[in-house]
Amino acid sequence: MKYDDVSWHLNKDFPKDSPEEYAAAHMALYLKWCFLKGWVGKLHKGSPEDQDKLMSGEMTATDYLYNNCDGKFSSDDLNEEGDLFTLAYYRSDRYQNDYKELTNNKVFKASEEEVDFEKLSRKLDSRLQEFENGDWKNDRWRKIISIVQFLGGLCGVIFLLSNWNSVIGHNTTQTDYVISAMVLLFVMVIYLLSIIAGILLWKRHEKGIMLSQITLSFQLIHIIATTFIFQIIVGASVTLGFNLEPSFGISFNGLVSSDAVIGAHSAKNLYLGVNLYALYALIQLSRLKKSISND
Repeated sequence: MKYDDVSWHLNKDFPKDSPEEYAAAHMALYLKWCFLKGWVGKLHKGSPEDQDKLMSGEMTATDYLYNNCDGKFSSDDLNEEGDLFTLAYYRSDRYQNDYKELTNNKVFKASEEEVDFEKLSRKLDSRLQEFENGDWKNDRWRKIISIVQFLGGLCGVIFLLSNWNSVIGHNTTQTDYVISAMVLLFVMVIYLLSIIAGILLWKRHEKGIMLSQITLSFQLIHIIATTFIFQIIVGASVTLGFNLEPSFGISFNGLVSSDAVIGAHSAKNLYLGVNLYALYALIQLSRLKKSISND
């Protein structure tokens, strides 16, 4: 499997005033760190002299990459242990983000010599420790939750905008109409927050976790607020208008219009499932918060 290639970066986005070698620095330094960890692949077993020069600093990592890897970085360059970590780290956005941060966003604008290799090594060592501790297992849930947040919020906004009048038009009094409109505006805000949360969470931004926790928590208290508070204060009319199921973004009851479409029993099961998802997602987000905060 090919992880990286200098030619992939020599496009219109590559800085015009940067030499081609700058496109190799990030992968060359990573390969050097891997070799220092003892993760040398079979492909390089026949070039011990160049490896010794690389380790001693007599040969730059960039020169080694060009001379021995033809400017490419693949799974053949590493042993099984190194390949396992690289598949999870280098292939994701983690290494690119770490390298950008380390070079003050001067990727392709800085030579290998301008990068603090000791500082980079410490960062890579900490990432390896996270990987070995299993801290990245929850990252799959980050992606799932971010997609659900974004698509669910988008569905909710579309539904709300297309059914606004029909949802609140049944109210017989001005007071009920105003209250219903205010409630729906609040629901719209939750939908919009779900969309923003999904985008930020996908980018591993800490605020994405915070916004996701807000919308998911709203889902969990929604059933209580709907069942007790709104029925007691303004009656069933507003409860009906409020029952759009903002949940974690996806407007399930709203999306299928009403219980009559799928049946009351199915609607209740769906409603229960949504709330169970929200609870479990909140647990996963609390675990994710620590790892993202340490990025």
